[in-house]
Amino acid sequence: MEVTIHAEDRYNFDRGEEDIATGTPDEENGRFAELGWAKSFDVSGSVTRTVTWELGSDQPPVVGGGDVDREPAGEDRVDGRGSSQ
Repeated sequence: MEVTIHAEDRYNFDRGEEDIATGTPDEENGRFAELGWAKSFDVSGSVTRTVTWELGSDQPPVVGGGDVDREPAGEDRVDGRGSSQ
């Protein structure tokens, strides 16, 4: 079985929310957007995995590698600093 998951998100600042990684309130970083120093942007990506199993076996399925397609829209640094990978 081949499974593909697609995801889309908008990177922006919402009052009452916070940064997932640091816990910094959006009100604190949102001032940069208000000043025009930061802009919202869209990100998207997909991941495909292959799952195999033997019919009738009591062994768990095997999840194999697959393709990852990321569209970071300028989010990632060239040097990889701060990357989740």
